[in-house]
Amino acid sequence: MDTLLISLFASLEKVHPMSPGLKLLLTEKVVRIELEKGELLLTAGMPCHHVYYIVDGFLRCYFIKNGNEVTAWMKMENDIATAVLSYYGKLPNEYYIQALRGSVLYAISESDLEHACELYPEFYKIRVKLMEFYYCEAYQRIHGLLSMNAADRHSHFKEHWPSLYKIIPQRYIASMLGLARETITRRRKQLR
Repeated sequence: MDTLLISLFASLEKVHPMSPGLKLLLTEKVVRIELEKGELLLTAGMPCHHVYYIVDGFLRCYFIKNGNEVTAWMKMENDIATAVLSYYGKLPNEYYIQALRGSVLYAISESDLEHACELYPEFYKIRVKLMEFYYCEAYQRIHGLLSMNAADRHSHFKEHWPSLYKIIPQRYIASMLGLARETITRRRKQLR
């Protein structure tokens, strides 16, 4: 079995134990995707029918507003990614998902995910726990944007995601935090 697939199973089992039958089903149903740095996984207008598990690398989700890219989120190894409104809401996809470095993902289709949840209740439990985690993460991000000033948003990001802070281009961090790029540059100089 692929060592990266073993990594996927180990991550999922941190949430809830998995039966051998579920592991076999997932081995048959997940599709490995390799992306080069800068390559797009999804583009606006393209419907999203998959959930992606990032085994290696990291992704950025963005949309275009007034001709500018606005970063919605960034995810790295052991994270799950999808175009949420397209996948769950069946709405037209307005987002782009891009690899910020060479990345390896595993994708599972909506129908295969539903089938796995029907056959294996433990997978449904894993799905619910992961959805709860990402819902709380999204809520915290929104709360931060609404309640923190620019300096606090910057400090919070740096404190909670230090590995991303070091490697992500400043313009993406600024965009995701709702800050001007100059603010990030100024804060980095102040913190040195």
